[in-house]
Amino acid sequence: LLSAERLGFVPQSYMERALYQELATGIVIGEGFSADSIVFRMIPSSVIAGYITDTRGEPVVGLNVLAMRVTGAGAQRRVLQTAASRTDDRGYYRVRSLAAGRYVLVMYGEGGIAAKEADPALAYPVTYFPGAIDPSAAQPILVEAGMEARCDTTIRAMVAATLRGDVDFVGARTLFVTISAVGPYGSRFDLGRRIYTSHLGKFTFANLPPGRYAVNLWNDQRIAGYRVVDLVSGDNQISLGETPLARVTAKVEIRRGGAAGSAVLVLRRVGSSE
Repeated sequence: LLSAERLGFVPQSYMERALYQELATGIVIGEGFSADSIVFRMIPSSVIAGYITDTRGEPVVGLNVLAMRVTGAGAQRRVLQTAASRTDDRGYYRVRSLAAGRYVLVMYGEGGIAAKEADPALAYPVTYFPGAIDPSAAQPILVEAGMEARCDTTIRAMVAATLRGDVDFVGARTLFVTISAVGPYGSRFDLGRRIYTSHLGKFTFANLPPGRYAVNLWNDQRIAGYRVVDLVSGDNQISLGETPLARVTAKVEIRRGGAAGSAVLVLRRVGSSE
């Protein structure tokens, strides 16, 4: 296989039909085969860019921006690939090196703290283009190869939320809690915040934007419990305990000409109650 890369193009393989789909074409060489005069036509990458401002027209600085590529239809829609950027001092972002396709644009992160020292503190909620808070109201953005889509967004600050929790877990030495925003099609956005529980089994996340979150309890490097919660402005209280995780046990055997072999069992989630 041949591969190539250049500025303005995503690294790709020879005769690749669509970016990130791994549908490349091999080149056969040797006696009786000709590999002369090969033309390698590359697919130009796409860009989503724009400005993010608040309701006063001021730039929102340091906000994470994710472009999530969506495939499938109906209940089978899934996020396959994401690319990220961050707003600068002008509130400008530019997500580049995208394959042609349909995307959902998500804005979130520590840059979403509008006024941490205010009383009450204000924060920008996780927002989806063109300015929706509800993930189901996100407007897909269709980009073609070589296209730059302009997607400006205005987001509104809300009174921040505080999440306080109690942990009920026996026999653990090192417990900590992480939190991630819940997005469309079963996606998650890690907020990069980790809190170790106190000796009383308590934790607190302050200055969170209101919205839906997945809260995970970790025992060393293993998820021991989780909850999905809808946070509202002000104080929120939850309890976390050990959650039995789903298990699947199966035996797969392949027989060819009387000889037994092995296979890989692949599990794929096709639906979610969240």
